[in-house]
Amino acid sequence: RDVPAFARLEPIAKEFGFGSDWRVARSEPKDTGVRPDLATLGPFRWQPSPAPSDWSLTDASGKTVKLSDYRGKPVVVIHYLGFGCLHCVEQIKKFAPRTKDFAAAGISLIGVSTDDPEMLTASVEGFGQNPFAFPLLSDHSLDVFRAWRTFDDFEKQPLHGTFLLDGEGRVRWQDIGHEPFMDADFLLTEAKRLLEQSAVKSPERSPTTPPTMAVSTAEPGVE
Repeated sequence: RDVPAFARLEPIAKEFGFGSDWRVARSEPKDTGVRPDLATLGPFRWQPSPAPSDWSLTDASGKTVKLSDYRGKPVVVIHYLGFGCLHCVEQIKKFAPRTKDFAAAGISLIGVSTDDPEMLTASVEGFGQNPFAFPLLSDHSLDVFRAWRTFDDFEKQPLHGTFLLDGEGRVRWQDIGHEPFMDADFLLTEAKRLLEQSAVKSPERSPTTPPTMAVSTAEPGVE
């Protein structure tokens, strides 16, 4: 009330019998229902979307690996542009040493490459690890890249993509673009945070009880 414009209102308020503090007291609305802790809230109507598609791909040894094999546990899927992409090699080399750290958090790692099986074999040899720290799979047809929207339809080129899937096969976090995602430390920390979040259940109400409204200040986002 000490702002000059409001201070000039004080004598007028007194003249009309409102006293020195003429402000209307704030009252808590009674139609907001149960207020859960804000830290537990996300967008009320948003749910993580399921992975765009299942797939069955082969690794450098010819072994078939299915995404459904990982059902029931979280997994990070990295789409990279093959051994010929130096940025991709750098990305894979950043994540490979952290495989055990992700595994300790219950999270598997998978690499999906644009290399054909022959080139994928050369890639593994080039990385100097056989077997590699986590499965590297061939999607030379780019069918998975297209299904997962890591393909630029205008440029007709595959894109870099990193995805975190929970145990139910839902995408909790993703990064798609022309540059590979490099920050393994961030993703491990963020994966732990996202996977530890518990759903907030709405209070049960009888059919005769009118619905309540709740307001979230959380901004919508991709987790």
